[in-house]
Amino acid sequence: PRPRPRPRPRPPRLSLPLCVVSLMSWGGKPSMAGAAMNAFREGDVQKLKDVLSSSDDISFLSNSPEPLPCLAARQGASEMLDVILAVDPWSAVAMDASFRTPLHYACMQGNREVARMLLERKPGRVACNIMMKQQDDFKMTPITCAILSGREELVEDMLEAGSFSGIDLPSKDGLYPLQLACSKGMSRVVSSLCSQPHGEELAQRLGRDGNSLLHRAVLEGHTGIVKMLLERKLCPPELLDASGSTAMELAVSLGHTDAAWVLYDLVPRKIARESIQKLIERKIEEETMKMFGCRVESFDINAYEEGELEEEVCRAVEERGPWMNLLNIFPRGLDSLLQVDLSVDEEEYLLVVAQACRSRA
Repeated sequence: PRPRPRPRPRPPRLSLPLCVVSLMSWGGKPSMAGAAMNAFREGDVQKLKDVLSSSDDISFLSNSPEPLPCLAARQGASEMLDVILAVDPWSAVAMDASFRTPLHYACMQGNREVARMLLERKPGRVACNIMMKQQDDFKMTPITCAILSGREELVEDMLEAGSFSGIDLPSKDGLYPLQLACSKGMSRVVSSLCSQPHGEELAQRLGRDGNSLLHRAVLEGHTGIVKMLLERKLCPPELLDASGSTAMELAVSLGHTDAAWVLYDLVPRKIARESIQKLIERKIEEETMKMFGCRVESFDINAYEEGELEEEVCRAVEERGPWMNLLNIFPRGLDSLLQVDLSVDEEEYLLVVAQACRSRA
């Protein structure tokens, strides 16, 4: 049989830079796009208006790696954006190479005026809830960007405009808008999001960092959110984080006194005492290992009110040490004593810690 002839090698394809491809998609009119960009950089609104009104093809506004409306929104150039939207309303939903829209950039900058303009001037066929669900390369929606900007009123605008769409979409690091709003201390936004379907479920769900919404509020020191979550019974006080700690344990160990008092007032007394006892046991184990190089074999912890036990302070516990924060949880106005009987190997150690619990002003 005759051998098959070898196929001729194909000539290599020329890979054009993205900017050249974009220029080709502009219908061969790079000069018009360049003129528009120059007008934008110069900040000349009238010149940009003249360039766009004299152009037969305005597709270059959206068909580029860095669309002009995205630049305008990112820089807060509201007058420039107004001119662009007047010529092409579809530029309100243009996307750059990172899949970010002008609304993403407006929310990132916390620019309420530009965000409202984009929502009002968008094409009629584009629903607001669709715009709110658009995720960029980092899985961030416009609502996520608005929360990260720290502008609570902007977040409320976005939630209302999109009918709470996109609140069930986590970012790339696994955090939901509800969790981010809690970390930012946005109490009104947290309250609104918790009222939505699955809000209570999200409040109790542990994030990738191992915290529930209640733990997150305590961690950041947002006492108002802690109080709201407990009063509305959105998070059970006995809920444990990934390390097995309750919110009260976390508040006391971090020294967040205000949050600890709120928890003490609203958490059932049994849970409060169990949380504190658990925290104290853990602290004792750490200190015992540090001081004596051995572990604790047994615990016997009891709380005494004033006068029931002579006040003593163990030599192993320094004033204003880690123990001093622990007893701030006991009833206000009383001098509370904590007696801890430890069995360390074969020797007995009696630790008695006293701390006056002063009423808050």
